[in-house]
Amino acid sequence: MKNTYFFLGLFALAILSSCSSLFTKKVSIDNPSDLDLTVVVDGTEYLIPAYSSELVELPKGEHAVVASSDGQEIFNETVSVTDNGILNVTLATYVVWKDLYLEDLDDYASYAASALDNKDHEVNNNVYEEVDFVVFENMSFIAEDWDYGIDEEWPMEVDISSGNYVVKSKVYRLEDIEAEWGFYGDFDFSEYSDEELNAFLDSLIQAEGWEDSIEVDANLAE
Repeated sequence: MKNTYFFLGLFALAILSSCSSLFTKKVSIDNPSDLDLTVVVDGTEYLIPAYSSELVELPKGEHAVVASSDGQEIFNETVSVTDNGILNVTLATYVVWKDLYLEDLDDYASYAASALDNKDHEVNNNVYEEVDFVVFENMSFIAEDWDYGIDEEWPMEVDISSGNYVVKSKVYRLEDIEAEWGFYGDFDFSEYSDEELNAFLDSLIQAEGWEDSIEVDANLAE
């Protein structure tokens, strides 16, 4: 009889846990800006430093959200939390990039034609060619529909044993997707010393993996 009670107890806990996940959602309060944010959700205050986020659990439904930056209120709305996702009080742009993992890269075009919606996208005056993007603009809450979050990297490999390929996706802040694609914006270098410029160029070369090609070009020049 004790074993029966024990089993029923575990079953009840499993049911309660399942119900809890239905009504409580994991929400990332994100701050993609260069200023700290103070975000108040239903009276609970969160300090979100620049370029960071905090994961909180919120009941599914509507929430009173107020946000301020540098002493100025920037957001005051009722936000509907429908699922796990991102609370976007800065109304910044986010991009979900969907792509393939597959055994043979030579097969990419044939599989992508049916598995992805690849096309050209213009985001913030930058053109991304032949990609499957979903762009979210001016949305206070973005429901999770991706595999890898803001601070997660694409894994080097995934399990594709069930077929020839698998589709995965990652969500990006605007600045992060621009950096990923090499869109660094317009820079004013007039106030930088030669040493600082050289250091910046070295970091850019390393970030883009251009060391080998630059060494080859230098050898050809000789």
